[in-house]
Amino acid sequence: MVELLFLQLIKIILLAISNSLQYINYRCVALYNVSKWEQKMAYKISDQCVNCGACESDCPVGAISEQGDVRVINADTCISCGACASTCPAEAISEE
Repeated sequence: MVELLFLQLIKIILLAISNSLQYINYRCVALYNVSKWEQKMAYKISDQCVNCGACESDCPVGAISEQGDVRVINADTCISCGACASTCPAEAISEE
């Protein structure tokens, strides 16, 4: 009986350690991504833009909007993920 309780206690401890390591790994990846984003510059839309709107719907942070008859990227919101550039059919989006 004591052996069974001991094994259950070990299992609980190992599970707690595993969960802690997963959390630490998640936080490290998140911090790495933030620092990586801070080092990059925002993307910019050139005058080749045909204003189709494909980029706006693919932006994960909503950094693209329509102003007049063109799309523009808010540099403060842009996380430089490149989703817009890969979607643009006119190849009008590049890193600044």
